[in-house]
This record gives sequence, C-alpha cells and structure tokens, in this order.
Amino acid sequence: MIPGISFAQNLVNNPSFECGEDQCGAFQLQHIPEFFKYACEWSCPTSGTCDIYSTKLITKECFMSQPYSGIPHDHVGSQRPRSGNRFAGIYSYNAGLRLPTQYREYIQTKLKEKLVPGETYCAEMYLSLAELSKFANNNMGMRFNEGFVNEATLNPLPLLPQIVEKNIIKDTANWVKVGGRFVATTAADHLIIGNFFQDAETTGFTMTNSNALPYSYYFVDDVSVEQLPHSQFIISEDKIICKGSPTLLNASAGSNFITWTTLTDTSKIVNLGSKFEVKPDSTISYRVKTKGCGLTVVDTIKVTVITTPKVDLGADTTLCKGSNWKLDAGSGFNNYSWQGKVGGQYYTITQPGTYTVEVAYEYDCRSTDEITIKYKDIPKIDIGRDTIICAEFKTLNAGGDEYSYQWSDGSIATSFKPTHAGIYWVDATNQCGVIRDSIRIFSFDDLFFPNVVTQNKDEINEYFQIGVKDATGKIMTQIENYGYLQVFNRWGNEVFASSQYKNDWPNKQDDVPPETYYYMITYFDCRSYKGWIQLIR
Repeated sequence: MIPGISFAQNLVNNPSFECGEDQCGAFQLQHIPEFFKYACEWSCPTSGTCDIYSTKLITKECFMSQPYSGIPHDHVGSQRPRSGNRFAGIYSYNAGLRLPTQYREYIQTKLKEKLVPGETYCAEMYLSLAELSKFANNNMGMRFNEGFVNEATLNPLPLLPQIVEKNIIKDTANWVKVGGRFVATTAADHLIIGNFFQDAETTGFTMTNSNALPYSYYFVDDVSVEQLPHSQFIISEDKIICKGSPTLLNASAGSNFITWTTLTDTSKIVNLGSKFEVKPDSTISYRVKTKGCGLTVVDTIKVTVITTPKVDLGADTTLCKGSNWKLDAGSGFNNYSWQGKVGGQYYTITQPGTYTVEVAYEYDCRSTDEITIKYKDIPKIDIGRDTIICAEFKTLNAGGDEYSYQWSDGSIATSFKPTHAGIYWVDATNQCGVIRDSIRIFSFDDLFFPNVVTQNKDEINEYFQIGVKDATGKIMTQIENYGYLQVFNRWGNEVFASSQYKNDWPNKQDDVPPETYYYMITYFDCRSYKGWIQLIR
C-alpha cells in the first residue's frame, strides 16, 4: 500500500492541529502569517485572537495546558483532545455583556485544493463548550471562501457560511459533531470556522455554572472536508492491448481522490487519480474505488493482453557473391512490411545490407526483426610470377587469415618457404569456393641464352630473349627480370645496359648494326654469365 494514503481525502491541512509549536501564553494564533508556526496552516482572519491547547505542555499552570490542574479566574475550562494532543479554541458569542462589540473569533486554513463548482462536499468538525462559558449558542458554522481573509475587526465577519449548526451546543464533557453537505458554487480555497451571525440572529443559552464568564467559548477539533463522489463511475471500457503496449485507463466519479488496485489484491494501491496508464504483461482486472462523505463507489476494468508471436528472420549470415537468399518472416500474420514497404511472407536478398520486417497480428499487434546479410567473393590469391632463385629462397605469402590454405606439401599456414627449384602451388578456400595459384622457381642453371637474333620481321628471335626450358623443352621467357645485362661491340664498347633486363634488346632506338656482340649478365647474387650473340637483319 502507498504510505500515508487513506481511502478518502480530507481537504483540510492539519485537521486536528497536531502540527505546530506549543506556547504557554494566551493569544497564540493571529492573522499574521508568521504565527502559522503555532498551528501549521491555521491563522486567525480578524483582529480577534485564537488559541491552541496542548496536553504536552509541561507547565500545567499555562493557559494553554490541557487538561488544566488549577483554575484561575480567566481560564476557560478543561477538555481532552478528541484525537492526538492538541485542539483549538475560539469565542463565538457574548451578548454584549463583556465588550461593547459583538466579539467574535475565527480560525482559518487554506484547503489542499480548490472546491469544484457544482460538486457536493461534506464538511465536519467537533465542538465542545468550555466549562466556564456563561452562554452556549447556535449558528456555529463553516465558511468556504475564495481567497485569504485578513480583516481588522472584532465583530462578526459579513460572510455567509455554507454549513450552519442550528442547534445550541451545550455539552462541556463530550465532543459534538457539527457538519453537513453543500454544493460548491465557487472555487473556494479557504475554510473559516466560527459564528458569522449577529447577536440578534444568534440564540444564546445561559448556563448554570456559577463561575461562568460572560461569553460562549468553544473548543474545536478534527475538522474535515471531503468531496461526495457520484453514485457511479464514468469509466473506460474494458481494453484489449498488445503485450508491451501501454493503455490509459480513465475513471471519473466527481472526486479527485481515486484509488486503483488489482482485483486479485485489493489492499495494495497501485495508483492514485482518475487516470492510470498501464502496461501489463498478461490479462488483468483493475479495481477502481473512491470514497467520501460515507459513500463508497467501486468498479472494475479488465485489460486483456494479446501475446503477439515474434517474427524471427534468423541469425545474421554471409552469402557468396552472386547468390540469392530468401528471407522468411513466417506465416499467420495479417500483413508484412519489408524495409518500410508492404510485402508478403518472403523477401529475396540479392545485395548486402541490413533488412527489417514488421508484421501485424490481430488488434494491430506488431513485431519486428532485422537481419544483416554480408557477401563474400571467391578467394583471390597471388603468390607471384615464376622466378629464378640462386641464393636464399624467398618466402611465398598466400594472404591473410580470411581463407584456409593448403600448400603443395600439405602444410596449412598462410606462407611457405621453398627449399629447392620446382613448381609450388597453394589452394585458398572459403565458403564460396576454392582457388589455386602456382609458381615455378628456377635455378640459374636452368637459364637458356640464345646466340642468334634475327630481326627480319618474322616475329621469331627478334630480341635477345633469355629464358628457361619447361619439362617439354619449350623455351619460356615469361619470368621475372633477369638481373643486370651489359652488351659490348667487338671493340669492347658498351652499347646497352639494363639493371632489370626485360628481354627487349635490341629495340628500334638502339640503332645498332648487325654483327657479333658480346654480353655479360649477372642475376642479383648469382654468378655472372658471359657469351656472344650474332645480330642478323
């Protein structure tokens, strides 16, 4: 249960005067707001004084001490509080016997909220006549006023009370309930208690107490103002919602104080007020209740929760480039929306990306899911062109770890280092396929050096082309560069040099005559090779 909550709302602040500082002397409450500290939220609206009595005062001779042990001449009498430890006291009638004025005192407080015009309220307070009062009187009343009253007067306030007690209250031993119902005509926000009528309009009764003082003086305790609810709620219809969706419940019965519980646990208040937003996980019934002026109004609202089957596109996946994928949102839904566009149960994927589907069920219950599709290519690798090795063998690199590998010797690392001349290959594999790349590694002894170049435009032996022989004896020239080549004429003059010979001598711009030439080639760290060549045109 929500702490401090009762089933009816009293609009009166500090209704039994328990909040405030105890004071020994008289004239405890005044209309000056700084004196509110003696009775929180209460003040005296006129020049008259108002009193607060307490059973907690240690000094029993204090005017404000109750019950009083000794009775001085001007003490009003003794009473125990109806509830708590404190209560108020005011003069209400003196028939002009003590003062030249028709002396009145009032107590005033601001309500917790304004009254609603047209609504019905019940107001109550408990009164007890002080023993040393010479008179008892009728017309004790409760005035609901728009605004704070602060009048410099000792006479009756010229205000009409909504609640008036026509009977004369004579009881000095007990607390007498005074109150009734009324319909608010203004948005009143203050309550004033006292006798608002002139002496001529008030009926006084002379008490028989020989020690009586010439006035009527009443103790006041337990003041309450409640709103009378309507006889039934104007309430929301039963609701049907999707699981996880909120809905707003409304219940109005002419009262601002409304409590909500579940129907299965009516002791635990889950909400206060006329509106209640709920988001239950399962079907549930709520009980709504209001109470005031002795009238209790109860009703229920049922919220049925529809559990929507969840759509599931599966886990994120990777496809091979060029392939398609059909997404399936499942059957049984009323409609489907793919990427924000109306569609059906299936959706075909041809490109990478994130794809979203929203499905609708009965009562427009919706569920969404998304899937990310990636695409992969068939592996791509290149371990290099055929090459010549004459010193340390170089490591062959197949690539990174995005593929799985198998080399010609059965190893599965990303790299491989040959130890001798030969043909080497590697297979690279992923989910999209397998690709193989190979390389032939020659030794320097495998080189073939021609000794005739015939530049006769027959496209045969047009250049000095160094190559290697394959297993069939065919001359191969498409390998990596051959190192440093120098060509000399018969007089020893250098006519051509290249640090990375490309099998392209002599070319047109060399303009060398046909004759015999001598060459020397050094392939990186390998030994040098010398020979001659006959150029024929």
